[in-house]
Amino acid sequence: MNQFSASQIQVYQTCPWKYYLTNVLKISWPTPVTSFFKKQEADLSAGKRFHRFVQRYLQGVLPPAHLNTDTDLILARWIENFIQFNPLPSEAHFFVETPFSTLLEGTLWLGEFDCTALTSDKIMIFDWKTSEKALNSVWLRQNPQTWLYPFLLCRNLERLQTAGTSAGFSADQVELIYWNPNFPTAPLRFPYSQNSFHADKTKLIRLAAEFSTRDAACFPQVTDERVCMRCKFQTRCNRGTTPDPAPEPAFSDWEEIPPEPETDSGDIVLEL
Repeated sequence: MNQFSASQIQVYQTCPWKYYLTNVLKISWPTPVTSFFKKQEADLSAGKRFHRFVQRYLQGVLPPAHLNTDTDLILARWIENFIQFNPLPSEAHFFVETPFSTLLEGTLWLGEFDCTALTSDKIMIFDWKTSEKALNSVWLRQNPQTWLYPFLLCRNLERLQTAGTSAGFSADQVELIYWNPNFPTAPLRFPYSQNSFHADKTKLIRLAAEFSTRDAACFPQVTDERVCMRCKFQTRCNRGTTPDPAPEPAFSDWEEIPPEPETDSGDIVLEL
């Protein structure tokens, strides 16, 4: 059975050839040793530590009293901002680091939600981002995570209800919220809808068909070589090997920067 996630869709949309190398040929390739990739690795590590903190904090585990290293000073600021500006509704029933999946015409679609908060009239998916610069709402609206996660949640509504929450939720009551501890008072909110749910189902069926081929001709290289400057396969493809790219836009807490914005814009498995 084929299974796919939002990150795989993002790779495919950013550069089909990278998707082919990674997911079809399953080639392992060393990341270039440059200051850009070293910083990216450090940023990813710090972001993972913040995710672990939030998970433990919401489970009642308090943060350590003293954080001494440079990285910990950054983490300490993020922790302070989360405690002060905690975006979760106080009356919500929530799940943390929860895997969601759905089987759609023989393809398994996967996601893991940082936090899912349920109130009497809304279900909110929270995703923590730790990039240095404010996230771009246009790019995020196109990011697969923004529409795949609400779709997965909607396919799991019955399971949420059997977990002791209120019954009767619909796609129109679902919202995905990106929250960044560097910008704690500026969350980005993306409401979902029943119309989006039906459109996304069609989109996923189409993507599954595209992913099923092993024909290399169906996976062209991205034309904009600025994307290659942020790709570990740059030395294999001999593209984008110029000096380190400028760190804008900063998407330090997931692997892929999104493509350039356009002018216009089951049988379910759930562990709770």
